[in-house]
Amino acid sequence: MKVGIKTGQGGYSYNELSQIWQKADALGFDSAWLYDHFIALGNSEADCLEAYATLSALARDTKQIRLGVMVTCTSYRNPALLAKITSTVDQISNGRLVLGLGAGWYENEFNSYGYRYLSNAERIEQLRETIQIVRAMWSEERATFHGKHYNIDQAINLPKPVQKYPPIWVGITRGTRVMPRVAVRDADGFNSVSSIDDLALWRQIVSAAETERQKIGRERSKVTYSLQAYILTGTQSDIQEIASQQAHKAGIPVADYLESLRKRGALIGKPAEVADKLSGFVEAGLDYLLIAAVGDKLGWPLDIIKNELLPLLPERR
Repeated sequence: MKVGIKTGQGGYSYNELSQIWQKADALGFDSAWLYDHFIALGNSEADCLEAYATLSALARDTKQIRLGVMVTCTSYRNPALLAKITSTVDQISNGRLVLGLGAGWYENEFNSYGYRYLSNAERIEQLRETIQIVRAMWSEERATFHGKHYNIDQAINLPKPVQKYPPIWVGITRGTRVMPRVAVRDADGFNSVSSIDDLALWRQIVSAAETERQKIGRERSKVTYSLQAYILTGTQSDIQEIASQQAHKAGIPVADYLESLRKRGALIGKPAEVADKLSGFVEAGLDYLLIAAVGDKLGWPLDIIKNELLPLLPERR
C-alpha cells in the first residue's frame, strides 16, 4: 500500500512546510499534499498560503515524492487556467503531479471571496466539466469544449505536462451514489476524507465505485481508492509529548486537545493499535493512505510513522 502525507497550509510558514516535505521525501513517502483553502481550517486567524503557488515552490524543494492539492476546488479557478497551472507544476516537478479535484464545500469561504456557491448538483456538474477541459488541454493541440458551465475555443496549452495524463482523484466526503461513479468513470480514483471513523461508510463508497468500474470494464489497477486520516502514534510517552506541545500552542489542556482530535476522527494509539484500526479499510479496498501526522512540525513523528507504523500495515489482496 502506498502512503503519503497531508499537511495543508493553515498555520504553517513556507519554511516549515518545506522542511516537512523534504523530510517526507527523504524518508520515502509516496506523496505529499496541501489543501485548497484561502482561510485556514480550524483557526481563521492563522496564516494560510495559496495552494498552487506554494506547491510550485515545494516541487523545487523536493526530488522524488509525488505532490498535489487534496482537493482543488473547481469553483476557485477557471478550468482552462487550472489546466495551465497543473501543466506548469508537472513541468516544474518533472512529472510528479497528482491532481486532486473536488466540488467544494466551504460556503463561508466561497462567499467571503466572492464565489457563487451553487447547488451540490451544479457544483458536481462543474467538476465533471473541469475534468474534461483539463484532460483535453493536457493532450490536444487546440482544445475546444462547450458545456453548461464552461467553454473553451481552440485553447492552446504549451508546454504540456511531462506525464501525458497526470492522475486525477476526486474528493468524496460522504457521497455514496454520484461521486464514486465520477471517481472511476471520469477520473482515476478518489480520496475519502470523512469515513476514517466509519468503516461501513467506506465500504459503501468502495462498493459503489466497484459497481461502476465493473460496469464500464475498467481494470482495478487503473483506479486508486484512498483515505485521509489524522494519526497520532508512538509510545505512550511519544503521544503525550506530541499532544503536550500541540496543546500548549493551542492554549488548551492536553485532555481537551486529545478530545478535539478524537472528535475529528483521529487515530490515536501505539503503531500496532493504529495498524489494527486501518486493517479493516485495507480489507475493504484501501490501497493508498494519506496521513495528516499530528505534530509533523516536530519532524520525528514522521520517523515513527515511517519506521514503526508503515511496516505493520497490511497489503490489499
